[in-house]
Amino acid sequence: MTAFRFAAPVYPGGRHCLLCGSVTVGAVFPPVGADSRWRWRLFGFGANPAREGHEKSEAMAKAQLRAAFKATLQDASLEVKP
Repeated sequence: MTAFRFAAPVYPGGRHCLLCGSVTVGAVFPPVGADSRWRWRLFGFGANPAREGHEKSEAMAKAQLRAAFKATLQDASLEVKP
């Protein structure tokens, strides 16, 4: 299975995009203002709704986003090829 990777933000304070190959499948968003939570969102695919949540840290948000994408692949009986 191809490893997923996070692309560095394009600008300071920007989102961290989760890539599978060359496709952006989700993103982790840094805290804004007084909110200290990192938000994550797995983008919707076809009939599958988007999944989203928030965590206390960047690492935890990235882990949740990876898990949500893996679950989506598993639900669709798909796997990433190298």
